[in-house]
Amino acid sequence: MKRTTLVMVAAAVIMLCAFATPAPAQMVWYSLDKASTAAPAQSVARTTVRQDLVPINTGAGRVYSPASSIPPSGSAGVTAHTDVEVFVPDGFQPDQASPPMNGYGYNTPASIACRYRVMSGTHVAGCNPNAAGLTNASGGSQTIAIVDAYDDPWISDDLNTFDSQFDVTAPPSFQVAYASGTEPAFDTKDDGGWELEESLDVEWAHAMAPGANLVLVEAASNNISDLMAAVTVAGNFVMCSAATCLSGGSGVGEVIMSWGTGEYSGETSYDSYFTTSGAVYFAAAGDAPGVSYPCTSINVVCVGGTTLSKYPGSAPNGNALNNSQEGVWNLTGGGSSLYEPLANGQSVLANTLSALNNGTATLPTGPVEGVGLSTTNRAVPDVSAN
Repeated sequence: MKRTTLVMVAAAVIMLCAFATPAPAQMVWYSLDKASTAAPAQSVARTTVRQDLVPINTGAGRVYSPASSIPPSGSAGVTAHTDVEVFVPDGFQPDQASPPMNGYGYNTPASIACRYRVMSGTHVAGCNPNAAGLTNASGGSQTIAIVDAYDDPWISDDLNTFDSQFDVTAPPSFQVAYASGTEPAFDTKDDGGWELEESLDVEWAHAMAPGANLVLVEAASNNISDLMAAVTVAGNFVMCSAATCLSGGSGVGEVIMSWGTGEYSGETSYDSYFTTSGAVYFAAAGDAPGVSYPCTSINVVCVGGTTLSKYPGSAPNGNALNNSQEGVWNLTGGGSSLYEPLANGQSVLANTLSALNNGTATLPTGPVEGVGLSTTNRAVPDVSAN
C-alpha cells in the first residue's frame, strides 16, 4: 500500500522572478524516466518508517497533521514546515483506505481536472469522481521543479503506483536532484512527514500537467538556508535543464514550494531567490490562519486552499445530485504581510480595503471580509485552489 494514495487534503503551493546565487560546483541527481528502474543510493528499510500522525479533529473521518507540519516555537526564519494533512475515513486505518471508492467523499485526478477544465475530453457536469466520462488532464509541456527538504527514497515507486491507480500518463522525464550534491538524510525526526509532502507534491503536479518534465529538488534539511539553495537549483532546472546554468538558458516553467516559515524581519533579503528568468514561483499559503514566508514574497504567487463540497443523495433546494460547490477552506492561510510591500497589481485591492476600513465602501449583503487588513503591505493569497 503506497502511503501517498491516502492523501486527500493539503494546502496549495507557490510565484515569480530572478537573480540566482551560485550553486555548488557539483550536483548529484538521478534520472527516472518511463523505462528507468534506478533506485536511490541510500538504503532505507520501508517497513521501519513510522508515520506517527497527530489527530486534529474528528467527524466523518480523522484529519491528521504530521510532525513536519507543526512548527515549533522560535522556528520563524530558521526552519520551514510542510503544508500537508491526511484524511482517513471513520472505520479505516491509514493503510486501508484507497480511492476510488463508492460515494462522492473524495476526489481523483480526473475529477479535479474536470473541476478546473483541464481535462482531455468533454466537460462532465458536477465532476463527481464516479461520474461516467471523466478524463484526466492532458496539458503540460515545460518543466515543473518541486522543492522539498530531506530525501524520499521511494518517490519513483510511489509516482508509478499513483499513475497506475488513476490511469495518469507517465511524465516525459522525472529527475531527483540533490541540492547539496549529496543525497539528503531521510526525515526521521518528523517520522517521514517531508516524504509525505514530497510524494503529494510530485504526484499532483504531475496529475495536473502530465506532459511536463518533473524535477524534485531535495534540500539537505528544512533549514531556510538549505531550502533557498534548493530553490536556486530548481530555478536553474527550469531555465537551462541543469542544476547549474553556465551560460544562461531560455527554458520556462514553474517552481513549487509547498512549505513555509513564520514571517521574520529579514525575509525580504531572500526575495531575490525567486527571480530566475523564465520561472514562475508558487508557494503554499499554509494550513492555519495568518501568513507565512515565502508565500508573502512579492516575487511569489501565494496559493490558498479551497474545499469542494458535493451534494448528498437527495437534491437540496432543487440542485441536481451531481452538482458541487467550491468554497474557502477554513484552515487556509491569509492576511497582510508585516514586512513585504504591496505587490504590483494589488492597487485595486488596496483601494477596496481603504474604503472598507474608513466606512465609505458600498457594502454587499452578508458578512464583510478584509476589514482591518493593511492597505500598504502585501496581501495573500493571490489565488486559491483545491
